Amino acid sequence: MTSFEESALSTSPFQPLCWYRKVDDTFTILDLNHNPAELLDHLIKQHAHIQFTMEVEAQHKLPFLDVSLENSSERIVPTGYRKPIHTDQYIHYLSNHHPQIKQAIVTTLARRAKAICDPAYLLDEIDHPKRTFITLNGYPKQLVNETIATTLQHQNDRLPKPEPTPIRVNIPYQGKISHQISRLLRKTACVDATFYSDKTLKNILRANGRGGSDQTNPNPRGCIYKINCDCGSSYIGETCRPFNIRLKEHKTSVKSALSEHIVNYPNHSIDWKNTEILASNISDWRRRKLWEAINIRRLEPQINRDQGVYLPSAWCVNKDSQTLNISAV
Repeated sequence: MTSFEESALSTSPFQPLCWYRKVDDTFTILDLNHNPAELLDHLIKQHAHIQFTMEVEAQHKLPFLDVSLENSSERIVPTGYRKPIHTDQYIHYLSNHHPQIKQAIVTTLARRAKAICDPAYLLDEIDHPKRTFITLNGYPKQLVNETIATTLQHQNDRLPKPEPTPIRVNIPYQGKISHQISRLLRKTACVDATFYSDKTLKNILRANGRGGSDQTNPNPRGCIYKINCDCGSSYIGETCRPFNIRLKEHKTSVKSALSEHIVNYPNHSIDWKNTEILASNISDWRRRKLWEAINIRRLEPQINRDQGVYLPSAWCVNKDSQTLNISAV
């Protein structure tokens, strides 16, 4: 795109006073004697597959990204901008998310307002998130006001982050009990706990009304899979990408454990059509590696070259069960 710009502007019938681009959005200022439509027509003719549309200022205002730019008589005045279809819906205060996540959303919008807005319009811009969070999203008024005030006053005086502990675990957020577990781990074992949201309506429900179970997705991401050979041997692996892409790589690779098995036993045949998904939708790579190692210990595949990540000897994996059952001994 940079090369396209340099070529187009060097041959333009006139030069813009300024030209700023963010990905595929461009902000341009022209002399009053120049016709914007002429510049647009010139840009469209530069490449058959690169087309432009144009929006000019109306009532001395022009939106660009999330900023509204007002063309005053002396200077350009920036304020915040939201599309007319913006719903002002954020994480509701009653939703099962960590309080720090909810407070961080308020902080982010306050920082955005201070970074974007002209000081003369800052108070008006701050009033919008106040009404949005208190009225539409159920946030306590005191929490919103104090968070915004603290953000505006101490934006450049952030306290240094505490030194991280050697070990960190990621656990699902389940309300008060999660805070108790976090404090206990930090105090007794010097372990930091971070949280992730458990199943949400967005993950469970689909637009067509059907649930989001693994059976409705024949090509899941973040899965643990099992590939069988007609000799009775099997291979267990994991991938963060769509399963079909990883399966295609296995079929064409000459360095994988499966290809090595075929080279050593040319009469054997891999059953590509009846692969098994043992687990799916595991976005955290540490959890995937852990699940892979557990299934390797449980199912004892003969084609795998290693046993996966280290599993403590205190973990007892039930090899006879059809479902994953782990206990500590």
